[in-house]
Amino acid sequence: MVEGLLLIRGQNLEKRNLMISLSNAKQLIVGRVHTLGFIVHIAASTQEDFYAAFLRFSAIPKVKDTLPLLVSKGG
Repeated sequence: MVEGLLLIRGQNLEKRNLMISLSNAKQLIVGRVHTLGFIVHIAASTQEDFYAAFLRFSAIPKVKDTLPLLVSKGG
């Protein structure tokens, strides 16, 4: 299991924009961080699934920046 926290920023970005389907990963939107954006927790089966989810968030229209804050591999 690979888990991580992402900071996702964008112009006029809303929580509903971040509710996307991730194949082998799940997201939990922790919440808005004032004017910075949203903190999203991702849990994925493998490291490849985690990076695929990261790229999916980066490709969302209205998303300007996707910044990993923490990545942790369990085991």
